[in-house]
Amino acid sequence: MNITRELRGLGISILGLGFAFAVLFFGDSSPRFLLQPEFLPALVVATGLAAASFTPHEAMHRVTARALNAYAEYRIWKPGVVLAVLSSFLGVVFAAPGGVKMHTKRGERYGYWAPTLDIDQTGVIAVVGPLINVMIAVILAFLAGSYTIMFQGTNLLTVGSNINAFLAVSNLLPFYPMDGYKVLRWNTFIWAVVITLSILLFFL
Repeated sequence: MNITRELRGLGISILGLGFAFAVLFFGDSSPRFLLQPEFLPALVVATGLAAASFTPHEAMHRVTARALNAYAEYRIWKPGVVLAVLSSFLGVVFAAPGGVKMHTKRGERYGYWAPTLDIDQTGVIAVVGPLINVMIAVILAFLAGSYTIMFQGTNLLTVGSNINAFLAVSNLLPFYPMDGYKVLRWNTFIWAVVITLSILLFFL
């Protein structure tokens, strides 16, 4: 296990998401926003929100995989970081800058499915990440109904809720190697419930 590589990859992923969310939520997806004085503060705030949203997601994957005796490690997906940044200028963020890779023992070639992990176990590992984002989104949305933390004309509690809902929806897309693909293989009903709730949270 290379903790330094893991933390470096997670840090770069969070910075990429922070940039993308700053453009999307505070800059109306306009490239001109990068030249405005509001961009740097927005980048700092959005990166903090990204860290508070993306880290628990990946941590839950990692903890659950290890509880099932899988050797788990976060790995950055550099094209995903670039895609997140570029897609923000189109009014959407493809939030998949990396993920937890699993294998059964040290030295074995890692992959998304290890021989000792069946479809049920893989589905459980996959669903806990989006679920933690749904929980955070619900809590922040509830708090936003009573409290306001204003920044550049927006309530940060609402933005934080939207970011978590966005992460849940992005990761639940039913395409390999997204979480949604593994959850759908495991239990169609659970996948439908979680992604529907995530979409509703984002738009509400």
